[in-house]
Amino acid sequence: MKKVLVFCIIMIAVTSGVFAAEAGTGFSLYFPEAYYKDAGGTVSVENGFSTSFSFGKFLSLPIGMSYNKVQGYMVEGASVVSTQPWFMGDSFLGYVMLKGTLPLGPLFFEAYGGGGVNWNASLIPFKGIIAEDLAGNSGNYAVITDLTYKNSLGFGWVAGGSFGFTISKMSVSMDFLYRDIKSALEMSGSYDIGPKGGSYATTVLNEPDAMLVMRGFTIGLSGSFTF
Repeated sequence: MKKVLVFCIIMIAVTSGVFAAEAGTGFSLYFPEAYYKDAGGTVSVENGFSTSFSFGKFLSLPIGMSYNKVQGYMVEGASVVSTQPWFMGDSFLGYVMLKGTLPLGPLFFEAYGGGGVNWNASLIPFKGIIAEDLAGNSGNYAVITDLTYKNSLGFGWVAGGSFGFTISKMSVSMDFLYRDIKSALEMSGSYDIGPKGGSYATTVLNEPDAMLVMRGFTIGLSGSFTF
């Protein structure tokens, strides 16, 4: 909890400067890649806030953070393919983007893209699902007996677009944001595998190149106020 509070304080300090041209908040639905590819992921609610620094009428620099309880983390880079999500976690995603705006009277259209950093306050493995993928289609059963992994920062890119309307200094928009963020897992451990009712063999699990993947998109509503 202390780490979460420190992280939030840092993000607020970074994204809430007195020279901000715009500040806002919103919520959206996050669709992990595992969900729309029918691999078992779950849609979740994401909440966030942002500050935008303007460079004239058409360009700005949004900086923000969002929180999401992600239940669709796939794993790449391992010798065994994850057919379903292997992890869930409490995600804090920070981002910095360059945004272009096309104003059409009270209406506007936006496109943006940039870099993202993800930190999981908690990261929980689905050991049963991992064991299923380790067993594969061999007809055997697998049970995880030991599992260690690294909960590291994830880095990648984010991009999207918005359309909305402005009334005085208030703006409301419908937003779309896609992300592709990866972090090192360095998984290791052991598992027992064998036929049902038969003898089991202990196998070492060593996946130093395994990467936790946050890939998917959000669709949501946001509101902002111009200073």
